[in-house]
Parts: sequence; structure tokens; C-alpha cells
Amino acid sequence: MSRNTFYNVKPAFVVDPNSIARNSGRQIDWDNLPDSYRQGAVTATAATNAASGATQIQVAALAGAIPVGTVLYFGEVGEFARLSASAAAGTTQLPVDATGTTIESGDAAIYPGTGAKMIPAGQAVCELTGGKIIPRVNRPGSEVCLGFLETTAIENEPGHSKSGYSVIVGGVLYENLLPDATAGATTGTISQDYKNELASATNGNAVGFAFEQYQDNRS
Repeated sequence: MSRNTFYNVKPAFVVDPNSIARNSGRQIDWDNLPDSYRQGAVTATAATNAASGATQIQVAALAGAIPVGTVLYFGEVGEFARLSASAAAGTTQLPVDATGTTIESGDAAIYPGTGAKMIPAGQAVCELTGGKIIPRVNRPGSEVCLGFLETTAIENEPGHSKSGYSVIVGGVLYENLLPDATAGATTGTISQDYKNELASATNGNAVGFAFEQYQDNRS
């Protein structure tokens, strides 16, 4: 019989472990998460307009490979493209069969990959009416930010607790190391809306946060 050994490790985004307040755990509503959360998923975002009939689509550099024959849907009716050749990770140009309509700059399509869905530690989450949680960015209605996922959550992972995942509902965190932070990991910030929701008196689950910017000052 094999044996698994688990060690408590402080998440990189936590400033002071002694400051952390956490809830009793929440299950993830995996069914309400889009395929972009699958491990191996790749998002293709158009960098310029691609006119109807185009056989190349300029995109932001791909984070992973997309195989030939993949049909990418860019959100609007008729806005899809089929890859005529495989696209390697890092490419900025997709070879496609002639498109049937214009694909606008900024439109995004997701190649879902084949892995399990995953939510990274530190993701801001909200609680649904049924008691399960999803990332705040994917909320279906007006749900408010509950806190931050303490550990990485993986769908159907046998080693993870069935009772759910711990959510940090208060403490001192490095804001620029959170997954929702914009502008990268140097001066990144999370949405002010999230902060307002966490501080709101109507959100009785959160007990108070302080945010700092992580800096490596070693010379």
C-alpha cells in the first residue's frame, strides 16, 4: 500500500501566516466553470481584425499548442475558425481555413485541452446560493467576493478533501502575487470592486484584509 505524506506550506501570496483567518471549507461548483480552467487549455485572442475569407489570424502569443483541425469559437454567431495546420506554443499567427465572417481584435477562443479543471491558490472566489464557490470573475449574478482560495483546487482529485477547500477570509496578503492581479507580479493590483465587496458590511464572511506589494530587494 502506498502512503502519501502532506506538508503544510505557506502560500507565496501570504505575508504573515499568523494573520490568516479561514472558513470551514467550501466545495467547488465545477459544472459552472468554463473549459478555460482545464489543465492544458489555451486561449487564442485575436490581436487584429481578421476579415471574412482570411486564412491567417493574428493572435497574442499562445501559451500552448493547438492541434490541426481544432475549431475555435470566438464568441459571436458565425465567428469560428478551423486550424488548417497545428499551431505551436508561442506562435502569433494561426493558419486557418477561410473564415466565414470577420473576427474582431480582442475576440477570444478557448482550446479546452483534455486535463481536469483547476483553480489556482489565491483566486478570488464568491459563494453561490447553494453554498458552493466559483471564481469571482465567473460569477453568474451579483454574488460578492467571499475571499481567496487557500490551496490549488483540482477537479476529481482523489487526494483532496470531499468537504471542500479552505477559503481565506481575512489576513495580510501580497496583492501582486494573487492570480487576479493585473499588471503582472511587480505592481499588480486586484479589482477595487473585489476589495469593496470584501470590506462591505453585507459580506459577513470576510473579516478584514490588508494588502501589500511583494518586492525582492536582495542585491
